[in-house]
Amino acid sequence: KAKVRRGTKAILLAGASEPVTATYRWARCIGPRSKPCLQIRNFGIPRRIEMSEGSNRVALPTGALRPGIWNLLLTPVDRADITGRSARLGLRVIRPRR
Repeated sequence: KAKVRRGTKAILLAGASEPVTATYRWARCIGPRSKPCLQIRNFGIPRRIEMSEGSNRVALPTGALRPGIWNLLLTPVDRADITGRSARLGLRVIRPRR
């Protein structure tokens, strides 16, 4: 899992075969740490990013995320309103330096 300090920007590298609008949302596992994740809770509102054809580099803000393990759910939608398969990426947010 990638690590990023709270308050810095997480860099997302993604490829697209055609221009798409991607919706991303932060999610977190709910429950005890010692047990496997059985329930995921979404946080915040879905945000949209425009992605061009080919490789894309997007900076995502992490200032509102508390330290811990987060999942980024990314869902692409092309210009014909065809929804692609969602991708889940793991990210560990660590506390800022003092």
